[in-house]
Amino acid sequence: MVGVLGFLVAAAFWNLVLGKSTPRSTRDVTRLSVQIPPDLRVTSGSWITPDGRTIVLSAIPRQPGPDGAQPPRIYVRRLDQTSFEPLRGTDGLLGFVVSRDSKWVEFISSASDRSFDPQIFKMPVDGSAPPVFLTRAADTWGRPIFLESGDQLFPLSNGKDYVRLPANGGPPSKPISLHSEGAVTDFSDVLPGDRGVLVTMRGGDASSLRQDVGVFDLKSGRTKRLIADGGSPMYSPSGYLVFSRGGTLLAARFDSRSLETKGQPVAIMDGLRVFTGLSASPFVLARSGTLVYMTGGDMSGRQAIVVRPDGHVSEWSPEHQPFHWMESVDGQGVRFAIINPLAFRPDYQPKLKKEELASLNIKDPKELLLYVIVTLKQPLNDSTANLAGPLFINIRERVGKQIIIENDDYSLRERIIR
Repeated sequence: MVGVLGFLVAAAFWNLVLGKSTPRSTRDVTRLSVQIPPDLRVTSGSWITPDGRTIVLSAIPRQPGPDGAQPPRIYVRRLDQTSFEPLRGTDGLLGFVVSRDSKWVEFISSASDRSFDPQIFKMPVDGSAPPVFLTRAADTWGRPIFLESGDQLFPLSNGKDYVRLPANGGPPSKPISLHSEGAVTDFSDVLPGDRGVLVTMRGGDASSLRQDVGVFDLKSGRTKRLIADGGSPMYSPSGYLVFSRGGTLLAARFDSRSLETKGQPVAIMDGLRVFTGLSASPFVLARSGTLVYMTGGDMSGRQAIVVRPDGHVSEWSPEHQPFHWMESVDGQGVRFAIINPLAFRPDYQPKLKKEELASLNIKDPKELLLYVIVTLKQPLNDSTANLAGPLFINIRERVGKQIIIENDDYSLRERIIR
């Protein structure tokens, strides 16, 4: 299991996917269990460089530092070495991606804990040079993907658009429509010749947890759904689309020129870990044929319990439900995920000025509800809450207000799961 047993790495991936015609003795699958150090907690899954030689992950040290909880940072381990090493200068990253030539890791980080100014940096995977600033980003940008041309594509959080960052260092483009029949949540893999991008799409309505596999056609500029109920699609040079459905890994023949699948998907293996909130297991398939995945099976069916400080244990019930939606009623489709901050920060005590309290017309403390806006991410462990700008709502008057709190202890991006 992740954090205990770590990852499984399968080199010389299955004949079905690689399509090799070498003697059987050279086609056998080699499996390697990679131990995650017990003093690290992985926060955003794992990655392997396209050459299949180095595992890259984001993790938080479990032991607090002199100033309290330590920030997440990038750790790397070559497969011919025995330990993970931190990349200096990546503290506080929000996400990362590895370049197609396996030489660089690019990450997004904020200027400070109280800043809405995400910035993009890059540095060598081997840590031989410090991070270099590339450009400013926006809160709406998702995890990018590198094209063969060197340009980068960033999906936007609205699921409808993307921005393109040129390789020559020019400014990012304005939002460009994906022309998709469903919300695109992630760019997963680039097809040969920059013909298209395999994507993960939201299946069903906005409340559905189902994921679907799709492809963004870079020639026509349109996105279509390929396979229902699947995620994390990767392309094998032998002509297969590899994806996961729950904890099962599957492959289907795929024409990278016509962008069409051929025949029905075939199950390859199962036992991949499925995280709560996802319908498909994350994995990475390097161009070398090395597969990296997390073991543990389906975690989504596990039941939560509540343990009070006095040790009392009770079943999870609706009143413990942490997340709610604050949605626009004017038909614009604008909504925010919100949470009661006391659910994860019992010591949270924002102070209101008298004039701020008066503007809400609060006559009884029981009329006041307190929430903070949440940025939900995949995996859920990366989700953050804005403690610096809480929402105060008068349930009697049905009015509310976001108020900026002048307290350095409250971050714009406080992790809600530790």
